[in-house]
Amino acid sequence: MPGPSAPFGFARPSPDTTDLDLAEPVSSGYNPGGRIVGFSQTHVSGTGGGSKYGNFILAPFTGSGRRLFDGSSKAREQASAGRYAVDLTRYDIHAELTATRLAAVHRYRFPRTEEAKVMLDASSVIALLTPPNRQRPVRTVLCPAGRRGFDAKVSAVDGWLHPGRYTLHAAVRFDRPVRGARRHCAAAGPGRHLRAVARFDARRRRVVRVKVGLSFIGGRKALRNLRREIPDWRFRSVRLAAEKRWRRVLSRLEVEGGTVEQRRMLATALFHTHLMPHELTGENAWWASGAPHYEDYYGLWDTHKALHPLLLLLQPRRERDMINSLVETFEHTGWMPD
Repeated sequence: MPGPSAPFGFARPSPDTTDLDLAEPVSSGYNPGGRIVGFSQTHVSGTGGGSKYGNFILAPFTGSGRRLFDGSSKAREQASAGRYAVDLTRYDIHAELTATRLAAVHRYRFPRTEEAKVMLDASSVIALLTPPNRQRPVRTVLCPAGRRGFDAKVSAVDGWLHPGRYTLHAAVRFDRPVRGARRHCAAAGPGRHLRAVARFDARRRRVVRVKVGLSFIGGRKALRNLRREIPDWRFRSVRLAAEKRWRRVLSRLEVEGGTVEQRRMLATALFHTHLMPHELTGENAWWASGAPHYEDYYGLWDTHKALHPLLLLLQPRRERDMINSLVETFEHTGWMPD
């Protein structure tokens, strides 16, 4: 998963691709050799098996969009801590992504056209394998939010969740009025996808920016998260803040010796240790609590051996909070996250 995030952040905008290996799936929804369909806002990292998330995919495009889900070939793909960038060569669009803990911001540079478009699929999930290991949306609501965006809600079951369920809300806002936007709310049940297409005139202003706030609590909370974490449209300031957080994390370990390649490998591994579980403090949908809350531990039967002892050394307070969150989850639900 090459998309950006904050350390242990939940918002993780990243490319979703075609040509996923269904026999040995990677539940991030990303195949380096596949074509890019779009960029959903939520992903897990470092796992196989049943999928989870892949919500609220945004797909910039030009033209009719009839073959949108065939994806676009790519060029100049770049991934670093706090930023992802790529050229969608089919549409001549340059896309950049960055994120905070609970919000994401996208920046698309279109060719000069009066038909720049961004498709939002409010029902999207990463669907791999076969039921019950295949994640599926069962209820979606999509509403206009004035002239500059949409509010969406999706409930999904199965996949890594089996037999559980989650409901996630999103506040999607563009930096300018949307042409031809949906005028009324709509809802869909299992087997149906709710989509909307935002249209823009990019002949003079080629860059279109879109922000997405996320919440497990409700739509208003998603909007509050967005306004608090990304209050303006300065993409660069959000990216620099994300990079600063990662520098602070990676500088906790001082290293001497080794080759440049070895030191780069170590930094990459250290980066991966700070991706999950996701910190969802203030987003506990299970019981009312202001205590630190974490979810998506993934593979706790393995990570307890090395990852969590390492975090105990590098991030002692955060590791304490993770352990307390595990205990509280069991006390309130009778279930211990795996």
